[in-house]
Amino acid sequence: MSKELEPAATGKSGRRGNEIFWTHPTKSGIIVARAVSARTIKLDAERKPHAVAFGSIGHLSRKMIKAIRLGFPPNIIREKGATLFIRINLKNGVAEGIQNDPDAPVSKNKKASEEFHAEIHFDRLLVANGELEGPDVTVAIDKESRILTFTQTENFLEGSKNEENDRIYAVIYETKIEACIIRELRQRKENGMTSVSLPERYDLDQLAIYTFATSRRGDQASNSQCLQTPKNKGE
Repeated sequence: MSKELEPAATGKSGRRGNEIFWTHPTKSGIIVARAVSARTIKLDAERKPHAVAFGSIGHLSRKMIKAIRLGFPPNIIREKGATLFIRINLKNGVAEGIQNDPDAPVSKNKKASEEFHAEIHFDRLLVANGELEGPDVTVAIDKESRILTFTQTENFLEGSKNEENDRIYAVIYETKIEACIIRELRQRKENGMTSVSLPERYDLDQLAIYTFATSRRGDQASNSQCLQTPKNKGE
């Protein structure tokens, strides 16, 4: 639990004994301090894969944050964005902690990242989540021109959970350089094609591509659909 020190406390942030402290963001002259536990929790062979999986999804949430903010609007308990992204994708088994050397015993004295690495199942990844009807979108990649062409077909269905003016988005994530592009396509009621030209630094074999819909106001979303996953080595 945090506590407020006397206004005479000095320094913007730092550590003193078993406490860390920082300047209060809204109260001028107040330094906030929090006790730091001296106990270090050592993870075992059962917990380390979960720790690596959690870390990888958290890392991915930071790289895809612009798409996630659109795809995960607040739910009934006001969870949104990266919080929802991490929880839902961990539950879906999107990330898996794999031991680097399966024959070696797991050491409690080593960090999880020293003995395990994460494998992301991009085909299971959700970059948007909700109850709206999903869009009808396909993608084609011309490797010579480095152009991605998204073809959208109108799919408004009267009486279903969708509106003609729902917004349709495409998400392009390059898994090697960890770069994310989000592109708005068309409204749900429209047919058409949208082209995206990618620079040379994007490896066209390492693209994870998704599409999803949001309401016009952005307060609802559909589940995302995976249009393409990165190729494995040798494919």
